[in-house]
Amino acid sequence: MKSALSESQQSTYAALFRQPLPRDVQWRDVWAMLEGMSATQAVQENSGTLKVMRNGRTLLLHRPRGKELADAKELTQVRNFLERSGP
Repeated sequence: MKSALSESQQSTYAALFRQPLPRDVQWRDVWAMLEGMSATQAVQENSGTLKVMRNGRTLLLHRPRGKELADAKELTQVRNFLERSGP
């Protein structure tokens, strides 16, 4: 994890790896964390999709409509992406 992440972004990163996954993680916090990480390129497309590229891996995230909390399946996808894309 990039040490230059803000305290809030570091908290979001840590939450992604807690077991069980917390139910109070906000999508906007996940997006901010991904955009703040080193070796990560995050581009928000016109459709509202966030395309995240890191160390040759790509993750597409769709901004939820009408819900602020990320669900467990989506959080697991982000966690797996972080694990697979390395430090």
